[in-house]
Amino acid sequence: MRCAKCGTESTTDGQFCIECGAAIVAPQEPANNHTPMADPGAQQTAAVPPLHKQSTSHPEKIPTIKNVHLGEILFLLSGILLIAAGLENLGWSTRGFGLQYLLLGIFAIVGGLYLVAVIVMPNMVGELSKASNKATVLIALTFLIWGFAAAFAVDVGANGGLLVAAGLAAALGVMLRESMIQ
Repeated sequence: MRCAKCGTESTTDGQFCIECGAAIVAPQEPANNHTPMADPGAQQTAAVPPLHKQSTSHPEKIPTIKNVHLGEILFLLSGILLIAAGLENLGWSTRGFGLQYLLLGIFAIVGGLYLVAVIVMPNMVGELSKASNKATVLIALTFLIWGFAAAFAVDVGANGGLLVAAGLAAALGVMLRESMIQ
């Protein structure tokens, strides 16, 4: 049989053309001698078989994110605030201010990266998980004290308010994680 659309000779007895996908219709014997003339301007449309069998079952719903604990949000906030304050203090240290700005900048960035890593990459810091809460409490207290000193004393550091907020957020995060507060 020949495909009526593209003219390809079909070697199989399939229902569709292997070249264009048009339905192959076996020629029928005309009932009378009068056959209507086909309109040459009209396009022929044929059904194309589906390429993939569509499944009628619904796919399993997979959650896109996990539940987020408020303590984790506080750790992330604290880490971001510490990184921002650390970068600001590093900037002040390059302008000729004292060594305390450089130290505060380095400690704030390292502490901020640690707090973010505890939440974002828990498997990578899994070895530190036993000491995680102790380290987080130490970071929180350090930046609470250093933040108050930077906010109210002269030449101790910049962005004392950010450091205090980061220390408070980290302390609240530890308290939530350890179920001290709810």
